[in-house]
Amino acid sequence: MFSARPASKSLIYRLIMQGKCSIHAFLLVKALLQNFVKQEVPPYRIHGDSHGSIIIGLASGLWNVLTLGYGRSGSQKDQSSEHRAVLASQSLLLLLVLVNHCTSEKDLPNPYRQAMFSFSNSQETSSFSADEAPAFKVDCSKLFSTLCSTVHDDHTTLLLYLLLHRNPNFRTYVLSRTDVDTLVMPILKILYQAPERSSHHIYMALIILLILSEDDLFNEAVHDIVIKNISWYTERSISEISLGGLLVLVVIRTIQFNITRMRDKYLHTNCLAALANMSSHFKALHPYVSQRFVSLFEHLAKRLTRVVDQLKNRRTSGGTDSEDDFSTDLVSPYVDLSEIYIFPHFTMY
Repeated sequence: MFSARPASKSLIYRLIMQGKCSIHAFLLVKALLQNFVKQEVPPYRIHGDSHGSIIIGLASGLWNVLTLGYGRSGSQKDQSSEHRAVLASQSLLLLLVLVNHCTSEKDLPNPYRQAMFSFSNSQETSSFSADEAPAFKVDCSKLFSTLCSTVHDDHTTLLLYLLLHRNPNFRTYVLSRTDVDTLVMPILKILYQAPERSSHHIYMALIILLILSEDDLFNEAVHDIVIKNISWYTERSISEISLGGLLVLVVIRTIQFNITRMRDKYLHTNCLAALANMSSHFKALHPYVSQRFVSLFEHLAKRLTRVVDQLKNRRTSGGTDSEDDFSTDLVSPYVDLSEIYIFPHFTMY
């Protein structure tokens, strides 16, 4: 795992990805997903006094091995839910390791990756042909609920991103739900708390929104869902706002945070692309949302004008243009802002 060599060159990974191990890849992926969905906590007696029982003592030792020692840290009542569900957390981490290694070798296909991206909903009665038969079935309703309740963790966000990006069955299920706010609200909270999050977590959350915004039905539905009394949005007291309006507010705030702090052109592009995807379905926006939109446009327009003036002055004085001179500017002077509305949908940058 920590070798500098490519994973495909590792003997351990070759044993896991090929041969007898790979035959059971679908069963292992299903088992790991089920462990994650269940979010089971260890038995209370494992944390307490075994009272001299050999059986409980062996169980306690086995649990300690399975959970890498975390199962005995502190009492069960004092631990947070994500620390108590250690088996679910370890299963998810193992699943992510298996899925994200050995992904570029054509002669070494990753069976765990194939299983992850091809399972279907067990509650669906659709018939599949022999060629289109899913690898296995999972209760997507329970998986969706677990993802919504734990998406504040970066490894859960990564799992959600992989499923939405590469598993069409799960993406279709998510977009068909009428309570999509249960998923979008935690994602927006991650972006709102950007100063406290890692850049990787912010990227994943934003790209999840970008994937969802590629669907017209999603863009329409978010404006029909009304959110009341948002406790974590502290910039302004808003008693009632549509989910679409809140989404726009948080994305605009992320753009402004990126301009002042991160200065990352890819994050900037993805934010603008998400807004462009949703723009044709905006309706009944809150006045505060409209105000923030105008402020953003004014800020970008001033920035563009300043860069263009700098270029004109350099050309007039006979200087040469250098990419480094303008590497910190997030808006290119050669890009017409109106071009962002030419295409109906933007995908991941």
